[in-house]
Amino acid sequence: MPSSEDDASRVAWSGDEGENDVVQRHLQKAQQAKDKAAVKATAKPSTKRKPGEPTKAKHAKKSTTGVGKVAMRPKKSATLRKESTYGDNSSDDDEDALDDSLPDYLKARKRHRDTEQAMLDNRGLKLPPSYDNVDFSDDERLADLSERPNFTQIEPCAPYEDIKMERSLGVIPAPIAQWLREYQVHGAAFMHEHIVYQKGGLLGDDMGLGKTIQVISALTAAFSKTGDERDAKRMRKMRKHPDKPWYPVVLIICPGSLMSNWHSELKRWGWWQVQFYHGSSADKEAALRAALSGRVEIVITTYTTYLNNKSELNLVNWDIVIADECHLIKNRKAEITKAMDELNSLCRIGLTGTAIQNKYDELWTILNWTNPGQFGTLSAWKAHISKPLKTGQSHEATVPQLRLARITAKKLVSNLLPPFVLRRMKSLIAHQLPKKSDRVVFCPLTSDQQEAYASFLGAEVVDSIQRAGDPCDCGRNTKRGWCCYKRISNGDKWQMHVFPAMMTLQKLSNHLALLIPRSEDSPDQQQKDLEKLEMATPDLWRDLYNTRDNIVHYANVNFCGKWKILRKLLDFWHKSKYIPFYSS
Repeated sequence: MPSSEDDASRVAWSGDEGENDVVQRHLQKAQQAKDKAAVKATAKPSTKRKPGEPTKAKHAKKSTTGVGKVAMRPKKSATLRKESTYGDNSSDDDEDALDDSLPDYLKARKRHRDTEQAMLDNRGLKLPPSYDNVDFSDDERLADLSERPNFTQIEPCAPYEDIKMERSLGVIPAPIAQWLREYQVHGAAFMHEHIVYQKGGLLGDDMGLGKTIQVISALTAAFSKTGDERDAKRMRKMRKHPDKPWYPVVLIICPGSLMSNWHSELKRWGWWQVQFYHGSSADKEAALRAALSGRVEIVITTYTTYLNNKSELNLVNWDIVIADECHLIKNRKAEITKAMDELNSLCRIGLTGTAIQNKYDELWTILNWTNPGQFGTLSAWKAHISKPLKTGQSHEATVPQLRLARITAKKLVSNLLPPFVLRRMKSLIAHQLPKKSDRVVFCPLTSDQQEAYASFLGAEVVDSIQRAGDPCDCGRNTKRGWCCYKRISNGDKWQMHVFPAMMTLQKLSNHLALLIPRSEDSPDQQQKDLEKLEMATPDLWRDLYNTRDNIVHYANVNFCGKWKILRKLLDFWHKSKYIPFYSS
């Protein structure tokens, strides 16, 4: 059921007539928002209550109807209340401070969601759209429709049948479900449930477990797609529907290097209307207009592009936001983290295999982005989670400290995180993964690499390092590196060159072209690299340096012994249909 507030704040299904004027007004608001933000940044925030304005406590007390109470402070279930308050002794003032930090448009959407769900019960949820009253001309030839994905050289891992997700009333269609493993179905169901209830979540699976495929499966259920050609027409059909039903619009934020991967995977696993909010101003404006007018299903952008254009992107009431590699926002003081906190979406789903890299506070930052205010203040998190866990890991921890750390970890994993975080490691689902065989292949150096290796070992600096432990020739019965040969000819101590020499030998053994200085490096760094290149290749260094930016050097098979082995591995892959992985 479309709401009046959604109609007023979102141009999701505006008609063709006058659409440009409506979108233009939204674009003009972006500039106004920037101006207000600049003024607000220079002004001192006021916490003084306006005359005649009731406090939150008084306002809540005056509300006598159930709806009024829910509108001001939504009632939480016992389970969620227990999970959100565990270890949190923060006062109501702390919670209010968390709420006040949200943008006004986001607070308005939260109030509207809570009120709608309280008044309408299940009808207030973002359930998958229904196409019962929508006619598709393709319905008469269902047996002839193309389906995606279309893998011809591998066998499905599940039966060809739809998978119904009971907790969220979503369906993963058979063309996709047949390729999903059990844990991937669980991950898709986890995310789809958060989409329906418009809550945030974190999928923290290890790398290689198919987080992208799980997201696409969840989105397929959210859009009620069937995995066949009809999916390409669903957005247009729903736009023309007289009842103007709810139809999701999704924003995917990822590193720039993953944009093309997302686009190719979406194309491989279905029919999607996708646009990039990236590149030229015209391309970005076209994508924004499409999102505001309901002419696109998924918009893909990068973290940097979002940071520089957040005012424009937040004009759209995004139904779902997917943040790939969300550990990039682990630093709460970083500008990108502050910008991501302003995202105009209630359903924020993060993807990362490393939610905690250095300290437990990083997990709070990511979780607080997915569900603002749900995990209390950072100070409470530090006091009741970070500090006990860190103290318990110390070698000097006492028995009570160890006991508290174990209790904290147990409650964190079993009580607080499960509703919001789903993490699987490869070891836990090894029985569901295809068998993998590791084969170590030793790659001999080419003749050019061997000559360079020998030349570098004969250089003065390397010779000084190698002979530093020999008896000094002065007769003092002392090691020469700590006697008469403490320094090399340029005046440096030989110890300064131990690690650089090891790195040079490692690069040389990997690929000879790695020794060539790079133009983008600083002049000092280029000079150091040039000296090492001259030591290793006394006859070639001039030609290599003069053509240092030529990519052909990296394709030279005489510079890398692994190229020859790799060619054999590629031939093996084409014949056996297995993918070989190699590392140095």
